[in-house]
Amino acid sequence: TQVAYGPSVAYGSLTPLAAALVTTHSQTLTGLTPGTLYHYQVKSKDVSGNEAVSADLTFTTAPDVTPPSVSITAPAEGASLLGSVTMTGTAADDVALAAVEVQLDAGAFSPATGLASWSATVDLTGLPPGSHTLTARATDTSGNAQTATRTVVIPNQSPSVSLTAPLAGATFTAPATLTLTASASDSDGTIAQVAF
Repeated sequence: TQVAYGPSVAYGSLTPLAAALVTTHSQTLTGLTPGTLYHYQVKSKDVSGNEAVSADLTFTTAPDVTPPSVSITAPAEGASLLGSVTMTGTAADDVALAAVEVQLDAGAFSPATGLASWSATVDLTGLPPGSHTLTARATDTSGNAQTATRTVVIPNQSPSVSLTAPLAGATFTAPATLTLTASASDSDGTIAQVAF
């Protein structure tokens, strides 16, 4: 006994030949896609080699409703980061993965490189100090999705200040009134005060 099966009446797949001369057979069909209509036909021969072929029959496989798994391996939870950051992680599915994407805070998802083992570069430049959320989303070929998140921290950077007047090496005769001038900047905030 042998079973021909596939997504159309052209079948395309065959089970291994079960050569035992018995009246009841069992065959396992492999490589089936969830949520798909399949056609199948049973072929059997007797001891004399006479072949019988069944009519075309159909069945539908159950849909895939199991979401994939996804995890973030780097950066670490609560890591203090600046600039461009490389996210890495893993993903798996019981059928097949279609995509892994990453997201910064509530921004758009961007594709990662790889599926089972993935990576992506996320640019934190220009974000305000504080906590930010990195999200990885894995989607399987049936459209099921799962996410994993990591919270990272952008530290508050110290401001910079430089004395612009009087110039270095300037001399004064006492008593003298000096006017001090300074330039201050803060790459991630606003200058609240300059004190001399």
